[in-house]
Amino acid sequence: MRLTSDLIRNFSPLNKTFSLLVEGGAVTQIYYPDKNEWVPDHAITPVVIYPRCSIVDPDQILPNGLVNKELSGITWRANGSSVAGNSNYQIDTSTGDSRGTLLVMQNVPAGQQIELEFEAQYFDTRTGDWIKFAGNMMLNTNIAANEIISIEVDSPAVVEYNPIAEQFLFKLTPTSRLGGIQITGANTKYFLKILENGIEREVDPIDDLEFQSIDAEGVCTFDMRFVPEKKNYRLYVDYVRTGDVVPAAPTARAALIDFSLRRRYEPFTIDLKDFGPIQPWQRQYYIEAVIILASSGQILSEPNRFFNIEYLYKHIGVEQHIAYGNNATLDIPAYMISFDSQILLDIEEKSQLMALSNAGFVLTDNGKVLVTN
Repeated sequence: MRLTSDLIRNFSPLNKTFSLLVEGGAVTQIYYPDKNEWVPDHAITPVVIYPRCSIVDPDQILPNGLVNKELSGITWRANGSSVAGNSNYQIDTSTGDSRGTLLVMQNVPAGQQIELEFEAQYFDTRTGDWIKFAGNMMLNTNIAANEIISIEVDSPAVVEYNPIAEQFLFKLTPTSRLGGIQITGANTKYFLKILENGIEREVDPIDDLEFQSIDAEGVCTFDMRFVPEKKNYRLYVDYVRTGDVVPAAPTARAALIDFSLRRRYEPFTIDLKDFGPIQPWQRQYYIEAVIILASSGQILSEPNRFFNIEYLYKHIGVEQHIAYGNNATLDIPAYMISFDSQILLDIEEKSQLMALSNAGFVLTDNGKVLVTN
């Protein structure tokens, strides 16, 4: 009879050290838009990133130190995608201590970043286990301080429209600069967006009737009669070098400014102009709405241009509509007029103008065709 017993040895876990070292080039570049140059230029001076992988064996079975030459499964990713087969990157696949080193020959677009991720494995011959080495590094490009785009406008961040006293056409004029120098004409490209809950969308000819136009200099024209209680906008400007293709959308280096258009009535008080007690022989009684502007004390002429005005007759708790408009004539049978009768004046601020649809045509209130479906 033979008895066998396996000899089991417990090994202490390897201690590993890892770091990504920049041994050439620079991870941060400076971009000069007017010259379309990067400094340093990675195509001339590549970034050299060395993944230093080392171990320490507490049991002193394996030699301590670098293990790059024994790495397997070496993978580099740029923004989540493998760089294998990408001519802008080169991985050292030699069997020496430089194994796994990455050369980056790609310039990072202005205002953007590239996240490089390294991953490799080392085989622990004592235990038969694989040990993973992993880490990441960011490459980025800053725009030269003297070539940063800025934008300002000739209006406050919140533009309030008073339907009673102000002109309804509003123009917003931007001023754009590159490194403090004003830029205009073919060197600028403007984009206007609508902001809803912080999310951008394009201007829609049906939903955004207040928008009239934006010209080559970024001047935006709005018809404030169509502006609701509040609406938010974002204006971009991009710098276009002479001879470059004009971008179809804002690039990462474009400057922006946010602003709001709001519909706000100025303070006012209301009154009902009448002509004293109703006489027994009267069958008609003239009444008139009076709206007084608080800022000047002015009595507003033709208030129904700005307000929905309704007149009502209240008798024994029941309200009866009489008329709409600046004035009305009460014409009610005498038996309904008593000491507990009242005339009510109901005034409501008019909301923005809206489009009307008629047989496939979207119209304004004056019948002008805006869009055909």
